[in-house]
Parts: sequence; C-alpha cells; structure tokens
Amino acid sequence: MQIARSRGSVVGILVMSISIVAAIILLVLIYIGPSNVLFGDQIATAITYTGAMFLFIFCRTRGFNTEYNVWDEPVKEKLPRLLSIHAVFLVSILSVQAAESAARPHLPAYWFTRHSRDTLFDDMQIVIYVLISIAQVLISRGILSRSVEAHRSRLEPAANIDFAQDDKM
Repeated sequence: MQIARSRGSVVGILVMSISIVAAIILLVLIYIGPSNVLFGDQIATAITYTGAMFLFIFCRTRGFNTEYNVWDEPVKEKLPRLLSIHAVFLVSILSVQAAESAARPHLPAYWFTRHSRDTLFDDMQIVIYVLISIAQVLISRGILSRSVEAHRSRLEPAANIDFAQDDKM
C-alpha cells in the first residue's frame, strides 16, 4: 500500500515537472511566434494570463495550501462562474494593455528612462497586471473554497446538528 502511494506521488511529480517544462517551452514559442502578427502581443498575453491563472487558482502554491481538482463536483458547479470572472479580468488586462499603448506616445520621456533596472512605465505595467491577477486569484479561490465547504457540509449532515435546539426541548 505504501509503495503504491509513493509510485503515485512520483508519477504525479513527474507529470507536473514535464508539464511545467512543456509550458515554459510553449510560452517561449508563443512570445516569439506572434511578434509580427496583428494583435500578436494580445494573443500572447491572453494565453499566458489564462495559463498562469489556471495554475494559481487550481494548483497548490506557496501562498495557498489547498488545491482544487477540476473534475470534483463542487468545482464543476462553479466553472461557468469562474470562466465568466476570468473573461472579465482578461478583458480588463487587455484594455489596460491597449490604453498603455495609446498613452505611450503622449507621456514624457521621464517615464521611459531607466532608473534602476526598468523604466517607470514598465514598473507601472507590472504593478497593474499583478494587482489584477491577485484580485482574480483571491475572488476565484474564495468561490471555490465556499463551494467545497458547502459540498462537505451536505455530505456530513451529522456534523451540522444544532445542539441549541435540543436543549430547548
């Protein structure tokens, strides 16, 4: 029994490692490929953002110790809501990206001079994208955690008995 568990965990780690390497190679190809295509940056941004959000929402990460399986019933119930939330946040990311492209020629040169490692313009882009991403992750994980807890409470009705009503009788 212990050997089967260790084999399963080794296979899981191997699959996750191969997936991460494949995702990195795919991301490099995505950013190299559509550079000369119309809306190539937006296509690369949409694919990268969607992949990152999938990892941060469903997988166990350093900040979040819980993982959610896409095939579990409480998660399946919330997928349409999560997809609509993702669409709204993706549109906001692409809108910010379009607004930044439109504002770029009208900003003073100070925004584009290197102060340390990056320009002020690049720093502002990173801050805006990170804040939007964190908001989506927190909202989506909150929805999933409440859904999983509600599903558990439906499965364990004996744990939810109200003892205060028994005392009144």
